Amino acid sequence: FSLKLAPSVSSRGWAVQATCSKSARDGLSKLHWALQVRARGLSLRLTFARCGLRFVLPLELWPEAAGPLPASELCLAMLLWAAPPLLIRVLRGGYLTLREAMSSKQASIPPKAKLQGDGAGAAGVEMAEALEQRALVSREAARRRAEEEARNGLVILFATYGEKPTD
Repeated sequence: FSLKLAPSVSSRGWAVQATCSKSARDGLSKLHWALQVRARGLSLRLTFARCGLRFVLPLELWPEAAGPLPASELCLAMLLWAAPPLLIRVLRGGYLTLREAMSSKQASIPPKAKLQGDGAGAAGVEMAEALEQRALVSREAARRRAEEEARNGLVILFATYGEKPTD
């Protein structure tokens, strides 16, 4: 989370822009929200960027034609500007709490292999099913690749589906 204040002076008058930025842990998603305050105008710009795509939502909260900005409207604008980081924090806290509850619940449930009695036999059956499914997916991918090559279409050269089982 970062905050940047940028005062500026132009032919339209003075302005102060406050920008907040938040990046996801993977570094692929970024959220920016900027509040620009002028003597006769107020605007909010929300930007969401992920993997090179950017979505911008500009909101003019108080147009310059409406005259000077009243203090009550400025307070509402500050609330709109502060809402995204608070909402993200609440949602993330709820997600982490839910994930922790689910993991503790999973730890208390015995695995399938223990319930069936013969753990080695069940694991072997599951491994055989996984290998059979992988072979089916490989054959289907080869068939589709051949169809696309025949049409001079898009050919996927490499794809990984899940973890590869170790022998």
